[in-house]
Amino acid sequence: MDRQENGVWYIIQAEAKGVTNDKTLDSVAPGGVYEVISLPASVNRDKFLEFARSQVGATYGYLSILSCAVDLVLPDTICLRKADTWICSALVAGSLLFGGFPGACKWPDLYTVTPAQVAQACA
Repeated sequence: MDRQENGVWYIIQAEAKGVTNDKTLDSVAPGGVYEVISLPASVNRDKFLEFARSQVGATYGYLSILSCAVDLVLPDTICLRKADTWICSALVAGSLLFGGFPGACKWPDLYTVTPAQVAQACA
């Protein structure tokens, strides 16, 4: 979550049109179905947000998504991605790394880390 304005939370996310910060939490989780995972204590929140905000405007990582799909069938055989692109979980992973989270160094490929891997590392 990026910021709160008038009681409404706005989020930074990687979506088809690129990395944005203009969506409310309720608009990306219709019906209010979402889980908020707190940042690990070792993460500097200001640095985390600094990195995430600096990526607003970057394009979506369609090749990274394809690489994640290939990894499900053929783990560690091919890695496809384009520079300066993000998928949602990789954006969070990169922000965690920038914020000082030591667990981020354990992912074999920061750019194709899955949402489940991020949630597990932060639990």
